[in-house]
Amino acid sequence: MVKQAGNLARDFENAKISKPQKVANTMFTNLNDFKKFLPIIRALCNKGLEERHIEQIVALVKAGDDAKDILNQRLDNFKALQIENYKNELEEISDTASKEYGNKNMMVKMKGDWTDLAFTCKEVPEKESYILEGQAVEDIQAVLDDHIIKTQTMKGSPFAKFMLDDISSWETMLMRTQDNLDKWLKVQATWMYLQPVFSSEDIINQMPIEGRKFKDVNIAWCSLMERINKNPNALDVV
Repeated sequence: MVKQAGNLARDFENAKISKPQKVANTMFTNLNDFKKFLPIIRALCNKGLEERHIEQIVALVKAGDDAKDILNQRLDNFKALQIENYKNELEEISDTASKEYGNKNMMVKMKGDWTDLAFTCKEVPEKESYILEGQAVEDIQAVLDDHIIKTQTMKGSPFAKFMLDDISSWETMLMRTQDNLDKWLKVQATWMYLQPVFSSEDIINQMPIEGRKFKDVNIAWCSLMERINKNPNALDVV
């Protein structure tokens, strides 16, 4: 718009049309005057601004307690506050807000990624129980690997300190899930190996103590997998 107004003013001047030239010159001057406020407007229209950032802005421009709604001010009011003198500081506050907003959204997205994840079970008829379905485990493991890296990276960011408790809680959940999954798969593999062994009466007669122990474990395992099969939601399980 500034460029177009300048071109018009020059064209009108060359054509010796004074009144349109005056209008174009006025437009050019007004647009240039407004242009310096664009970075400030951009900073103040940042959707990542929270109450803590607004308080920083109010304190910065010394707007007083009556300016808590500073984001709703008219441009004339901003000019009266000489807000253009704080352009660099406002852009820094806005940049911080954007990065914090990005971390906040990343956390929301990560939690949302678990909505459709489930520990899907596969029936093992000859063993009268269930085991975890391989593809489901792979999907959950892939999300776990990705989220653990993202969470630990976020935890070290200076722009995530405002939500450090939430990040730490989420990290604890992820690490617990990883630990549970590792142990779960280990127990599952052992159960798959031992179940046929202790299905033999001869083996039980030869190893009665071990047989009784496996019977208790088998009951617990089958009960767990029955429960997971009925409610496979990943977050509910962990």
